[in-house]
Amino acid sequence: MKPVIILVSVFMLSVLLFRWFVVYLTGILEYLFGISLFLIQTSYPGSVVLILLLLLLLPANICAAVNRIHPEKADYPERE
Repeated sequence: MKPVIILVSVFMLSVLLFRWFVVYLTGILEYLFGISLFLIQTSYPGSVVLILLLLLLLPANICAAVNRIHPEKADYPERE
């Protein structure tokens, strides 16, 4: 499992040119699908898409937590 997390995080950090756009886009999608949970017509499809979205974002969040990446600066802290 660990090589997959490293592969996803390396891809996210080095290949994507518009990293901040991807971060804001996923945040907006989380809010929109979260709001869709309150509407009767869209609660089931919204929940399925939200679960898939959160599962796709999980490796990046695990990588950030393990490597102690600062959430606002997106940089690594000094190693002791």
